[in-house]
Amino acid sequence: MPSANPLIPPLKYVVGIDIAKSSFVACFGQADSHQQLLFGKETAFENTLGGFASLLSWVARQQAVAVPLWFVVEATGVYYEELAYLLADQQPLLSVLLPNKVKHFARSTELKSKTDQLDARLLCRLGLERALPAW
Repeated sequence: MPSANPLIPPLKYVVGIDIAKSSFVACFGQADSHQQLLFGKETAFENTLGGFASLLSWVARQQAVAVPLWFVVEATGVYYEELAYLLADQQPLLSVLLPNKVKHFARSTELKSKTDQLDARLLCRLGLERALPAW
């Protein structure tokens, strides 16, 4: 994903993940010092160990510079747990959010539609705009 302005390096990267029983959608985004947010194309993965490996490879290809990388996942039933534990082992910057917190944030945006891709982007935006607690 190219930077909005190549002269302004990103402050942080965030991967928002909307997870379901058999698959999940991830959105990679970045924020710069001018508070500009840039989002990449949402990508779907299988909710399996192979899908988790594909996610980590996909994320690594998009990181242009070494800045903090956060993963933001909504606590959806038990479907998020295996991915969250794997990410916690690999990546210390992980936030698992309760659905009501995500819902309240969604209300503060102009987003009216609800799809897996839009939910992944919303979680990414939430991580870019807010300082979230680590899981």
